[in-house]
Amino acid sequence: MMNNYSFKKRVSETLNIPYGASVLVAVSGGVDSMCMLHALCSIDLDLRLYVAHVNFNLRGAESDADESLVRQWCNEKGLELFVNSVDTISYCKHKGVSMEMGARELRYGWFESLIKERGIQYLFTAHNA
Repeated sequence: MMNNYSFKKRVSETLNIPYGASVLVAVSGGVDSMCMLHALCSIDLDLRLYVAHVNFNLRGAESDADESLVRQWCNEKGLELFVNSVDTISYCKHKGVSMEMGARELRYGWFESLIKERGIQYLFTAHNA
């Protein structure tokens, strides 16, 4: 079992991320990204964490519930949250791309603009196998 010290050491050594770095954490509201956010909040690397959530509006009330969960969690932890609500279906039809590709373009394009606007140094995403 990895303890908090081991996790902190692994993050700092593996990613070579300096103390006090600014990090944009992409959080969907799913288990993988929520666990990643919780872990990053639990370690003592003095990171400046910013959270980004994209509501793709593909699952109706479930999409809104994910957004609500992320908003509540960030509010409780005092984290700055950025939310982007997009019309994924219209975007994909207009671009002639698959839903997966369109969502990826929307997500990473927005992340890139946040990183540039805010001078954020790192982007963390969570993907399960």
